[in-house]
Amino acid sequence: MYGAAQCGVCLCICKPKKLVEAHQLNAQDDVEDKPEDGFLKACALIRSNLHIDPTAGSAEDFAAYYAQAVWLENWRLKRQAEMIAALFTPKDK
Repeated sequence: MYGAAQCGVCLCICKPKKLVEAHQLNAQDDVEDKPEDGFLKACALIRSNLHIDPTAGSAEDFAAYYAQAVWLENWRLKRQAEMIAALFTPKDK
């Protein structure tokens, strides 16, 4: 049993929630990242862009996945910037 917590109406028995703050990555640009943050951010980039588990293969596979994910992210950002520029550029008639 994980413990009991009262919700005011009944006696609820549930698992304690994990602290999200303990697992957050550094989002500030002016603060230096911890070494493990770089690996976690690379894994997140690979998972989001390639939809694969980055830890399933070898270190060489990880490097290839990371290069592909970075290229894809840059390509998407460039296309998005072009689209936004086209939307807000006045059209001559």
